[in-house]
Amino acid sequence: MCLGRCSAAQSEAKQLIDLQEHGGSLVSVNQLRTPRKALKAVQKAQEKLLAGRVSSAEKKIASALALAPDCGLAHDVLGVVLLERGQYQEAVEAFQTAIDQDPTLASAFIGSGISLLLQGRFRDALRPLDQGEKRLPDSWLAHFESSIAYLGAGELDVALHQIVLAENLSGSDHEKRSGVSFLRALVHLNRGDRMAARHYLTDAISRDPDGPYARLSKQSLRRVERISPVDQRPPSPN
Repeated sequence: MCLGRCSAAQSEAKQLIDLQEHGGSLVSVNQLRTPRKALKAVQKAQEKLLAGRVSSAEKKIASALALAPDCGLAHDVLGVVLLERGQYQEAVEAFQTAIDQDPTLASAFIGSGISLLLQGRFRDALRPLDQGEKRLPDSWLAHFESSIAYLGAGELDVALHQIVLAENLSGSDHEKRSGVSFLRALVHLNRGDRMAARHYLTDAISRDPDGPYARLSKQSLRRVERISPVDQRPPSPN
């Protein structure tokens, strides 16, 4: 199982742009200093990304950066463009530039963490994700991605703690709850508890049958069932 590929099964662009637009209650000094025309181009780039038009978004963000090369939010959106293109290291660099220009951008820290996770750099991802979590403690995405990072780093107890925090922020979102169950299954697999893992994989599938975590869970369930026969004992707590 490549943990990095679990990262942000929901659209990275959609979730990160949502954080860019709604993740903070205050407008930063950096944004106040950015010309309105540049901010308008950034907004257009975000809209293009949400529509799946990555090339158009890239052109809009290039226009924004030509007008305001020090605009942290523009570099933040550029990071999302690069993330969507699969240019993960370039995305890390864009998010870092965004952070350097505007350290209030929680989305840039979380985006950097996701970009590192997608390279399998779990321990490197912990620091930016922690910083994003400190700025947005109620972000489901920050806790979910942190749980993946701790899983990849082999710190299962901390990963489970982050999973619980993400679960508490999942609300009635079927995909988020499916993702939480999937990560719980991975914790139990790493602990060698295949019965509990089977329970949570099944739960992940039932919560969002056609979702991305259901697909990952089905793959994992097939592997688990090849390794051990079905056992009807209930899962262990947690």
